[in-house]
Amino acid sequence: MNTWRKVGCCLVAAVAALGTFAGWEPDSMDAVYVDPALTSDIIGVGNHWGDCLSLANALQAVKPGGTIYVKAGEHVCEGAYATTKPVTIKGGYKGASGTSEELADDPMTVLHGKDNSAVTTILSVTAASGTFHAERLTFRNAYQRGLSVTGGVNVELANCAFIQNAWANTSQGVTGRALYLTGSATSTATISDCLMATNVVRANKANSGCEDGCGLYAKTFQRLTLTDTTFLRNGIDGTGAGRDKTAAGGIYISGAPVTATR
Repeated sequence: MNTWRKVGCCLVAAVAALGTFAGWEPDSMDAVYVDPALTSDIIGVGNHWGDCLSLANALQAVKPGGTIYVKAGEHVCEGAYATTKPVTIKGGYKGASGTSEELADDPMTVLHGKDNSAVTTILSVTAASGTFHAERLTFRNAYQRGLSVTGGVNVELANCAFIQNAWANTSQGVTGRALYLTGSATSTATISDCLMATNVVRANKANSGCEDGCGLYAKTFQRLTLTDTTFLRNGIDGTGAGRDKTAAGGIYISGAPVTATR
């Protein structure tokens, strides 16, 4: 019996040691380096390009207000990512060595949902204060939504793209297929040099419409600013009986004064 107790203690110690070896604590890092090709079971530190974390682990490790740097390229989402922290996520990096901020020749990071029903929203951010900032990211082929930001946090998006996020035509009333934003009377949203394209609900079922703002759904902001942002073919496509219930297939804005420049 004593022998088994000793073995049990050793196993517990070994597991604890592995947890420490992972090299990061939740909410502990000002800067985290990510290779989205990695899965969350890969042990790493995340403090330079030679020892990256997965995106899922980086969202846990980064401090509120911290920055996540992501390698360029197309990456299949491990799952639906989520955070409750105001953070900055910057894509498009070459990720060659150290903490270099050299951009790749094609400086864009593509987070691809592959129409996987588990990837309902590629990234969900829920925070009550601070600023969520994203740049050089493409959100593509989510099952329902590309990016959702809620809770009252300020929103800044630059050089991002939202493409073909609307695959599920059996989910009723899912607004904001490309980009879903809800803020507060004191928060702002700024979208610049972005593209929302072919976020189309295939309304081939009865009542599969009712999908407001397939390109952009924005509600309750002190100010919404759109600069050099293109909306192309977002909305309802098909003969579903619910398509006529959609208030604004491409863009839906409520309770948010808008400044738009080109």
